[in-house]
Amino acid sequence: MFIASITVDIERDWGGRAETFVGLTSGLPILLDLFDRYRIPATFFATCDILEAFPKTRDLLARYEVGCHGLKHIRLPATYQECLTEVSVATRCVAKLASKPKGFRAPFLSPPTFLADILNRLGYLYDSSLVASAFPGRYFSLGIPNKPYLASEKNIRREGDAMIEVPITATNLLRIPCGFSYLKNISFAWKLLLSGLDPIILYLHPHEFSNISSKYLPFHLKWTYGKKLGKEAVLLLERLICERLDRYEFVSCEKIAGSYLKR
Repeated sequence: MFIASITVDIERDWGGRAETFVGLTSGLPILLDLFDRYRIPATFFATCDILEAFPKTRDLLARYEVGCHGLKHIRLPATYQECLTEVSVATRCVAKLASKPKGFRAPFLSPPTFLADILNRLGYLYDSSLVASAFPGRYFSLGIPNKPYLASEKNIRREGDAMIEVPITATNLLRIPCGFSYLKNISFAWKLLLSGLDPIILYLHPHEFSNISSKYLPFHLKWTYGKKLGKEAVLLLERLICERLDRYEFVSCEKIAGSYLKR
């Protein structure tokens, strides 16, 4: 039996590009209903501003693993001390409003090189900020393992002994990130691109499953992020889950990290 984990980033719509919360009010309940029906123990990485502003969201996530996604959906500071301070505050916030976070995901999948050392100091079990792919202007992590590994305290993109990294999966062919924004547009090739991957760590956003406007997106992102939203996205995610139920066990990200630790 292979292993899969569905992770959900809880933040403002369109990664903070919009000052709206359609994903939380409309998309999140739809996702939770889908997870309930198929008994999916998803993992949610939440920003503190969302947990503070939306008590109902905290209640909805009470049965799931909740990791930390930073104070707000903005890049982490580039200096060690500033980053340590910000992540410390964010960690305490999530612990107070939800539960003590075992996992962390940097906004924009763009962690500073020293993040593993900071998370180790703060008592985290794992990080899930990387993907073995590249996005010009946002991140470049080609060359990291496409499966969980122990990261170095000096460089999270290199192997070491400081922190478990549970990277978002990239397809073996073409190294496409297993983010739903990409996968929903290449559903015709799922069998080829996802075959044999173990574990699979997917990531998605609640706004993708609502009837949200794409007007806040830059032109070059509209052809991927801005297509197949709402009901069409829900049906595609349901298909993705159903096609793997007989071969994959869906677990939380924390469980994947814990299993790696026991090896």
